[in-house]
Amino acid sequence: MRTVRIHSWGGPEVLRLEERPPEVPGPGEVRLRIRAIGLNRTEATLRSGRLPARPPLPSKIGFEAAGEIDALGTGVTGFAVGERVAVIPAFNAARYALYGEQSLAPARSLVRIPDSVRDEETLPTAEYVINRLNDYDLSHLLLMGTNTDVTGSPLEHLAGDGMFAHFRKLYQGTLIANVEMDARRAERLIADDLADMIAFGRPYIANPDLVERLQSGAPLNDIDWPTVYASGPAGYTDYPVLARAAA
Repeated sequence: MRTVRIHSWGGPEVLRLEERPPEVPGPGEVRLRIRAIGLNRTEATLRSGRLPARPPLPSKIGFEAAGEIDALGTGVTGFAVGERVAVIPAFNAARYALYGEQSLAPARSLVRIPDSVRDEETLPTAEYVINRLNDYDLSHLLLMGTNTDVTGSPLEHLAGDGMFAHFRKLYQGTLIANVEMDARRAERLIADDLADMIAFGRPYIANPDLVERLQSGAPLNDIDWPTVYASGPAGYTDYPVLARAAA
């Protein structure tokens, strides 16, 4: 089978397509024939070597995927060979070779894809998964807004606040909105009942005194991307706070 592995840290150029023998699923695992994968910051952080705990090289890579089960490990119940499933990540991004034609995955991370949802139907698949999350007693759903240009695509209505408006109707629990947040947008999303909480993420990394800055209208520090998710204190403890910046 063809799969992607990384032998060194860096940009997309370190992704290497290789021929590897199919793996045999262990207890509690299944083997998937991969039809689609997700591309996340988690894998980009792993690939670049910025994770505090780096896996040994060469490393597998992959965090989200959808496909069909083609083998079951011992102890797996409730699933059958041939079923179409999606993987909800609950494991290290270097644990499974989801960037590939086949991959193992833990059965506990799988949800079925109904027959009414075809492989190319991205939005119905996401709607199905989020509806299924209502069956679990989760603390919250962190929903990331669009950060790519969807103009002219079937997902165009998800641009801006559209992502939160769309999925707010489906998810019954606590919804946290994330990506490209500022004080004005956060207040609007809460006021319009499109989210219960706001995750500021990047601004909080670069501004340890974010609350004070938002309250006073002070400018925000820019994030230092090379230090994000890196090991060591750089990028975690050295961003200036207002009192220090004014001194």
